[in-house]
Amino acid sequence: ALETFRWHHTATVTGAQYQQLSDQHRLIADVVAFKGPHINHLTPRTLDIDQVQVAMPGKGITPKAVIEGPPRRQCPILLR
Repeated sequence: ALETFRWHHTATVTGAQYQQLSDQHRLIADVVAFKGPHINHLTPRTLDIDQVQVAMPGKGITPKAVIEGPPRRQCPILLR
């Protein structure tokens, strides 16, 4: 468990991108910028959470009944 939830020292975005995300919301910056699950946010890292939700049972994972956050829209909302 400690290895799974350890802090990752390498970000997946630049410092400037992290700051832009953080200016919007610190949780968004954390989830987007660092690989792996987060202790307070176990959502799979994906740009299409709807697709992951449908595929989870095939991997033996029971998904939540409802995806939290705003509904799917025609604009690129990357965190739902």
